[in-house]
Amino acid sequence: MASSNAFTFTLNGRAVHVENESTHTTVLQYLRKRGFTGTKEGCAEGDCGACTVALVDTNARGERTYRAINSCIAFLPSIAGREIVTVEGVRDWADDNPAATRTEGLHPVQAAMVRQYGSQCGYCTPGFIMSMFEAYYRTDLGDFTQLGDQLNGNLCRCTGYRPIRDAIVEALALNLDAAVSAQGRGVPVGDDLFQVRLSKSDPALPALDYAGADVASREERFSRPTTLRELLEIKSKHGAEVELVAGATELGVYVNKMRRRYPHLVSTDGVRELAEIQKKDDAYWVGGAATLTALEEALGGEYPMIDKMLWAFASRQIRNRATLAGNIVTASPIGDMPPLLLALDAKVMLEKKGRLRTVPIDEWFVAYRKTVIEADEIVRWVTIPRLPADARRRMDSYKVSKRRELDISIASAAFIVETDERDVIVRARLAYGGVAATPLRAKKTEAMLVGKAWSDETCRAACEMLEAEFSPIDDHRSGAAFRRGLAASLFEKFFRGEASSAQDDKLTFETRALLPADGAGRELKHESAVGHVTGGALYVDDVAQRRDMLDAWPVTSPHARAKVVSVDVSRALASPGVVRVLTAADVPGMNDVGAVRHDEPLFAQGEVSFHGHIVAFVLATSVEAARRGAELVSVTYEELEPVLGLRDAIAKGSYHSTPHVIRRGDVDGALSRAPRRLSGRVEIGGQEHFYLESQAAWAEPGEDGEIFVCSSTQHPSEIQAVVAHVLDLPRGKVTVQAPRMGGGFGGKETQGNTWAALCALGAQVTGRPVRIQLDRDVDMQLTGKRHPFHATFDVGFDDDGVLLGARVSLVADGGWALDLSESICDRALFHLDNAYYVPACEFSGRVAKTHTVSHTAYRGFGGPQGMLVIEEILARIAQTLGLEAEAVRERNLYRGSGESNTTHYGQDLGADRIQRIWASLKQSAELDARRASVRAFNAGSRGVKRGLAMTPVKFGISFTATWLNQAGALVLVYRDGSVHVNHGGTEMGQGLYTKLRGVAMRELGVREESVRMMKTQTDKVP
Repeated sequence: MASSNAFTFTLNGRAVHVENESTHTTVLQYLRKRGFTGTKEGCAEGDCGACTVALVDTNARGERTYRAINSCIAFLPSIAGREIVTVEGVRDWADDNPAATRTEGLHPVQAAMVRQYGSQCGYCTPGFIMSMFEAYYRTDLGDFTQLGDQLNGNLCRCTGYRPIRDAIVEALALNLDAAVSAQGRGVPVGDDLFQVRLSKSDPALPALDYAGADVASREERFSRPTTLRELLEIKSKHGAEVELVAGATELGVYVNKMRRRYPHLVSTDGVRELAEIQKKDDAYWVGGAATLTALEEALGGEYPMIDKMLWAFASRQIRNRATLAGNIVTASPIGDMPPLLLALDAKVMLEKKGRLRTVPIDEWFVAYRKTVIEADEIVRWVTIPRLPADARRRMDSYKVSKRRELDISIASAAFIVETDERDVIVRARLAYGGVAATPLRAKKTEAMLVGKAWSDETCRAACEMLEAEFSPIDDHRSGAAFRRGLAASLFEKFFRGEASSAQDDKLTFETRALLPADGAGRELKHESAVGHVTGGALYVDDVAQRRDMLDAWPVTSPHARAKVVSVDVSRALASPGVVRVLTAADVPGMNDVGAVRHDEPLFAQGEVSFHGHIVAFVLATSVEAARRGAELVSVTYEELEPVLGLRDAIAKGSYHSTPHVIRRGDVDGALSRAPRRLSGRVEIGGQEHFYLESQAAWAEPGEDGEIFVCSSTQHPSEIQAVVAHVLDLPRGKVTVQAPRMGGGFGGKETQGNTWAALCALGAQVTGRPVRIQLDRDVDMQLTGKRHPFHATFDVGFDDDGVLLGARVSLVADGGWALDLSESICDRALFHLDNAYYVPACEFSGRVAKTHTVSHTAYRGFGGPQGMLVIEEILARIAQTLGLEAEAVRERNLYRGSGESNTTHYGQDLGADRIQRIWASLKQSAELDARRASVRAFNAGSRGVKRGLAMTPVKFGISFTATWLNQAGALVLVYRDGSVHVNHGGTEMGQGLYTKLRGVAMRELGVREESVRMMKTQTDKVP
């Protein structure tokens, strides 16, 4: 293979020439740099699906097909000589310059997503479109359960799954009970350019020996041999110096998250022999480069327990690239496939130049993340024995994880037990993952089982032995005791025949007739729907990627609290590509971005107050150069004792605020007179916002000292004020634009201040545009979350569970700075009653100061925490009295009129409304009949239980500062009848732009296409 610094691939039907890119550049990074910004980064580890593109590939039957893949973990050289399709290429562009809102030429999956209202913020939509695109051309789809699996690799944070599901059902002309067939889709080959593409044969992949260079000009190589002989020659010559890569589903994560670099990557993708799956009389021979999807297609139906585990294995996108060989070579103790292979007595055939050897899978794993494979060997085959039909063979597999799909195992298991005609066990295989340093069989328990009757007594003995046979570890996923218990409980589940289902439940939905509505109230397609489904809707970083800007990266503290002794930026400034390193000394105005109180320094000065506190900000010519520069900034710290968590803060008296108290009646008297009394505490954890679009901003200098800022923010006016303070400018010289956001949920109310201010400062200092979009890890480390709360309570009640008095004290974890915490704590106080009348109460709340990120707004804004506390109190009362929780809730609802129907802050709820709603819902939901059904089911089911609850939810006082409840708009009507609508609201997926468009249509009497919603901008409406 001749070495080259260039290669080509096909993108949306056109040849693309790549030259001098790093071998570690991902497909996603390359696409975005080249302006194909419809493909998004949400996680950079193949978990969210926003980066999905389609790869032209071959299925297990040798047919050309489209495979959805995660472009964020696919190395760019891996697609040399291949063809990919992005969301921009799915639309049939009949016009050289099509309008972003046109619906003509949409692919059926795009049109269905528009018609079914399947996009909200739209950031995840391109990824969903590409997964649906793959499904559209699959010929092996069965029923709706497989459609669910098709979309398991795509996350929607706006919770639009129902209309997305409806869209894929519509696009494939499928109803919930009908099978999918290629003929049923009615796709004439001649009319579908993508179908025509699949009918063409492709030449074999060319050999590749690509030479690239990273940001530090270090040499890198990416080789792709096309024959087994060439591959073995490379391994023989270089051994451990080269890293084999197949789908890069693990290496891609290592590169993105751990910043690992591999001087010489060798791809197995071009060796066709390695991708083969051969069906023999006694076994399946699975090639070392055969993907899990190919395995699914080739073995489907023969091993139900493999089918089930593959359904739960990661996602369709991952399985389209990951290999069975890769899953065992990584030797993870929680790998999904090893327990199956152990139970089936599989073998691994290893090959190196001049030798082929076979290793039983039982001897493959030798230590944590270590196997018997040698540096110059490759996995040639994995052989899986074929099992003759036997009615006396029991077999199943199980996976325990926090989610049903797209999640790593806490523990997994595969069991095969064979019995004779007397139901005596003659052979047993009990294999586990996650209960030891390596996947392994429970050999002691297997030996004990042989010769025993298949009985309850045998099951009990096996469970006792299983708990003693393993020594699991404690880690962040689970505890050792829980895993040890799972080893026994999974076998008991197997014994009882309680098979875990790999099928999605079929749900029935009832629809209601639509009420009459005008243009502002009737259903309208999302104002940006076509842009969402075609990649034409531009977010903050999409615009930035199309322009020449400096990239930025923060230097952050590794300590929760420490004194900053010194900062040395000299090595960073000498690093290739670094232009400037900003510190507090560069701030011309106020070094603060606090939303309410000036207690949030932009740069740490003197002391860092949380793990992640920004000390410096590196500006460079690329993201990689900025990251590398940030690593080279040297900061000396002197650690100080931090306050960590609410209990620590309460113990040390660390608070941001004094208590706020709401009282009604004689609490002390009510508690002392109450027939029953209960006290306790409730602790509520925080929550990550996980908006799909991470924090993003860019800024550029203008004339006369002006600064233009584009920010993914819910509060552009606050960004304007903060930037003006930091730069020491009048607000009139700062213009902030807030285009659509890829989700917000409160996390972009104040948290965008820092990034907008840093970019604006960089633009002012350098005279050049500056951009940043945080990667997922940094975003989660540096931004605030939902507030954790600590509550103590003392309540009095009667024998029927009716509340007589309550004293509740709330403490919210505000983190290191106040942010909006005081208002959030107040709202929790307003919601402590939920829908219940408390005759005498004393509710108090205050904000703790801890050395963690400054917690911030989140959907509900304190309300959910307050309601959860009172609901937990009532649940404990019900448990104490032996009553149904719903009965206690119903007895405490606001009722009648006057005092018993007035909240603790004085709001009259009017006309016994809550009682009527509760009674109506209880009847329409058939609560009593369904509860009886649940009891009957639970009485007859040992391992699976059901539950049913009915709980009120309150939406109470929002802002106590009434001036916040205001808005403005600027409407421009042009002589041709077209309309521009500007307003002060922001669009984050809640549909505000669409609703306001409807209002304009109604008020002006114009058509939908005549109204254009303009990006929110502070120089139009502040």
